[in-house]
Amino acid sequence: MLWLMFLYTVLLFVLLTPAILVRLPPKGNKWTVAIVHGLIFSIILHLSHRFVLGLTLNIEGARGNRVDANTGAVSPAESGRRARDPAGGRRGRAAAAADPAGSEVREEVRQEKRQTARDAYY
Repeated sequence: MLWLMFLYTVLLFVLLTPAILVRLPPKGNKWTVAIVHGLIFSIILHLSHRFVLGLTLNIEGARGNRVDANTGAVSPAESGRRARDPAGGRRGRAAAAADPAGSEVREEVRQEKRQTARDAYY
């Protein structure tokens, strides 16, 4: 999960809770105030989520994590993991090192996914 995006959403929700920053309308009953604050929250989140998600992806990508271009999900970098073969099984480090063409293909795929993720959110 994108923790920074989650934290942004929680912070926005808390700040827009009635009587934290402001109470709109000032003399409305509790249902009117709740509906107005819910609408304000959803409008601000809708208008700002792409910007914040783009910042989150940049920060997560800077840590060396891999960003899925389709879902925006971030998975840890594979530097400390053992390589997997295309069939889904595990390969040892020696087998991965013996197949340099496979590592070049994986690097090309990573670069394409990064570029696609950048294009999708900017």
